[in-house]
Amino acid sequence: MKLTPILVAGISAIATIASSNALVHADLVNDTTNATVNVEATKDDNKLYLQSAPDFHFDKVSVADVYKGFDRSQTGTNDLTIIDTRAADRTDAWQLDVTMKPFAEGTDILSRADMNLTTSATPKFEFVSPKLNTTETINLAKATENRGTLTLAGKDIKAELVQQATPTAKAKDGSKYSADLVWTLMPTLKTAAAL
Repeated sequence: MKLTPILVAGISAIATIASSNALVHADLVNDTTNATVNVEATKDDNKLYLQSAPDFHFDKVSVADVYKGFDRSQTGTNDLTIIDTRAADRTDAWQLDVTMKPFAEGTDILSRADMNLTTSATPKFEFVSPKLNTTETINLAKATENRGTLTLAGKDIKAELVQQATPTAKAKDGSKYSADLVWTLMPTLKTAAAL
């Protein structure tokens, strides 16, 4: 049987379309690979320390203010920064305590002062917002699950100081009373479960 050139061309075109459709309908193959990161302790790991803490510089007061007592508000300079690079198997938490010494210039010591610290920011640790005074050590902050570099900006810490009257002070023009803030960061062991 003799095929006409038109019929041959038609069969050839159908074969070409069929073979190109076979490629289009090939089964898709999914594959999964992975990426890894190996952890190795370095000299900067497994540390817990206080890197920086804020200072508070209050506005000027008059000699009369020192005698009758005064209050001032100020935000901090320097950030409160805690570094916690301890490995996950270290399950002990930490707490930050603060002691405020009396305001003094040499041997001239002012009466008891109270300083309330607050923040409107959301730090990566528990900020207790304590009222500091010159008679006891107060807990300021506690650990949460966060680790690494934990920072609360000094500008986000507000200090409200209430200085009691000191009628026996030897205040004069140029006097500069200052109070040390002693910051103590320590690990806190978890309480053992009851038997």
